[in-house]
Amino acid sequence: MEKELPLSLTVRQAAALAGIGINRMYEVVNLPEFPRLKLGGKIIIMRDPFIAWLNEQALAHADIAV
Repeated sequence: MEKELPLSLTVRQAAALAGIGINRMYEVVNLPEFPRLKLGGKIIIMRDPFIAWLNEQALAHADIAV
């Protein structure tokens, strides 16, 4: 699926992919550890690092039932 996505994503595209709202995505984008580029006033989110970051977050916050 990720190869169908463009190499770089807008904040809106990333929000849709993550299943969160645009306002929450802007909060996430401003986290220091979030993989994004800021060029002038434009935010560019590279597809592969973003998907890797999402996977890391899912693993770090997973509730594992024993």
